[in-house]
Amino acid sequence: MEHIRVELERSGGFAGLTLRTVLDTAELSAEEGRELARLVDALEGARLKQGPPPRVPDSTRYDLTVARSGRVRRLSFEDSTAPPEARPLLDRLTRPRVGG
Repeated sequence: MEHIRVELERSGGFAGLTLRTVLDTAELSAEEGRELARLVDALEGARLKQGPPPRVPDSTRYDLTVARSGRVRRLSFEDSTAPPEARPLLDRLTRPRVGG
């Protein structure tokens, strides 16, 4: 299986909390690794605007780093500007982990 590592830092919002999450196919089951690859494929297929998003007061900011096949891609967006293709990956990264 291809090695993929996704890091998310979610910050801001009304409470101003920061959440860091890492998913790495080396630490996931084969099924979870396939799911992560599918979500990253959908994001990589999207035409995303480059550059920092405009800051919106009390908005949640997402800083995403995807390392795959020796390439690293960094994306940032606010909750209100997150592309639809990123939503499933963001949902997966912010889902509470069962058993750990």
